[in-house]
Amino acid sequence: MRRRTKPRVVFVVQWLETFEMVRPVWEALRRGPLDPTIVFAPERDMMHWVSRDGNAYDMDLAERIWRWLRDHGYSPEPLLAPEEEADRLRDWQPVAVFLPTPYPEARHPSLDPVRLGLPVHYVNYAFDLAPPGGAGIQFELPFFRQCEAIYAENEYCADQFRRAGVRADAIVDSGPPILDYWDVPEYRSPRPSILWCPWWSVRHGGTENATGYSTFLLSYEAVLSEAVRRPHMDFVFRPHPMLWSQLRADRLWSPDDERRFLDRAAALPNFSVVGAVTPNTRLPWYPDHISQFRDAWAMVTDGISFLAEFAYTGKPLLLTEAPGNPGWNPVGQAIASVVTRSSGIAELQSFLDGIERDEDPDRDTRRRAVHAQFFRPPGGSGRTIANRLVAIASRSVT
Repeated sequence: MRRRTKPRVVFVVQWLETFEMVRPVWEALRRGPLDPTIVFAPERDMMHWVSRDGNAYDMDLAERIWRWLRDHGYSPEPLLAPEEEADRLRDWQPVAVFLPTPYPEARHPSLDPVRLGLPVHYVNYAFDLAPPGGAGIQFELPFFRQCEAIYAENEYCADQFRRAGVRADAIVDSGPPILDYWDVPEYRSPRPSILWCPWWSVRHGGTENATGYSTFLLSYEAVLSEAVRRPHMDFVFRPHPMLWSQLRADRLWSPDDERRFLDRAAALPNFSVVGAVTPNTRLPWYPDHISQFRDAWAMVTDGISFLAEFAYTGKPLLLTEAPGNPGWNPVGQAIASVVTRSSGIAELQSFLDGIERDEDPDRDTRRRAVHAQFFRPPGGSGRTIANRLVAIASRSVT
């Protein structure tokens, strides 16, 4: 193991998707005066809803992602049992600890900011586009008021944090680091590729009368049919990892339904199913979404977070909206107003026809409108946050 001589900034990883949101900060720190250290703290097994007993952790997934990080050059520290991680972090006395989620039910209790006793920093793991109470970030969570720094994605989030009692000096107008990847010239694969990314909540709030954002049940037959009709076009299905478990919890989708869908998908040579969790072991596991965004020609989604990030790339996006969904906050509404919108899946065929013709006359207007919704500091968000961490470390030394 290499000897550590620099002050540490620790990135706690629980899902690779959450690490991707802060990865540009890690990259910006690599050749500087601080040591960006990655640890993997296994998350409670939220995907199968067994975490309600407070004890179960998805160690199998943790080991798979740890190996992925190791094999791709991120040099994660050795994997520990969940109850041991906090002691290791306190022994290191890092300049900052980036925790990946504000929700206490997702992590070991010892990683609570107060119990941890270390300076916790937070970059939102997802874009907030929903209105308060509409599956958006719960800004009033105590976690935010316990952080040493909150890196706000835009003025809307900064204002919501202030209203929730977060100290003004803890709120940093940095913008989302993940968007640094898309401040470069557009790239796409030679062969037309469509990302289909449905969200997980069909029944918002878990009740039968409150409709959520997910249009998967409304869409899957139409998407499979379009894949059959367009063998020259690739379709990549990347659902929110909680989709399957939530459909089962709502008694809308059985394991047999899931198996039949995945078998139909696997039978199509131009249709692939990817994501962090899949019960079909014949299908590949691709935890990293960055390369998929780069390859894609377009996306079909119903929200929430990928709506903002993919729209920012400037590529075409079809927003499939469920009847009666909770709607959008001002940022979400601004983005929804400039992408192609569809009631359910009704506009899918015409949208794909336009992709095949490579028609996108509104691209520049759409991209400017989406970019205007976020803080974008000179040099990028990753570098801005890294510079702030270096300054903090310098003050602590003197």
